[in-house]
Amino acid sequence: MTKTLISTIGIVFISGCASTYVAPPSKPTAELYLVAENDSASTMLQGVSMWAFKDTECNTNEYGTRMGSITSNHSPAITPSHTVVANEPLVFTAMYIDARPAQNRQCAITGGFTPLPNKRYAARLTVTGDVSACSLGVYDVADGNHEPMPIDLKMPELVCQYGFGAKKLRNGQPLRTQWVVVPLILPH
Repeated sequence: MTKTLISTIGIVFISGCASTYVAPPSKPTAELYLVAENDSASTMLQGVSMWAFKDTECNTNEYGTRMGSITSNHSPAITPSHTVVANEPLVFTAMYIDARPAQNRQCAITGGFTPLPNKRYAARLTVTGDVSACSLGVYDVADGNHEPMPIDLKMPELVCQYGFGAKKLRNGQPLRTQWVVVPLILPH
């Protein structure tokens, strides 16, 4: 439990060090939010986050990196809407992470598309098989009078990650961290 707590605090700390993605007021904009659904069981903590990148090679985005996150033990988890630059390619990573006794599980996936001005988009991260896979889709939800329209999403082979080490994972591949639990023996 202590290592799970330390790991979670570390992720929050790393998130706090990332620059927040801010669309310049001089650029046309759109809105993007993340809806994350999962079938995870027996978790103590679940979180989702979005990170922006310049391209599918994971270069730093000039407008910032952190796009939003939420900690929740309910599915679906929905992040607040974030203003993004329109008419320019947007590459982002959606990540799910949870904590269980002596285990952390995460699944991250990267996709890219070009938002259109004044549109509202929902990114849908679906985590299945008790964090054995994840998938990503983006939908135009600007007009509440019609069904969300799927948007073509470019998917690179590898996931772009920020602050989680140099290990490159295939897009949608889960990562599990097992912690060794050592009983604490206090002297008499």
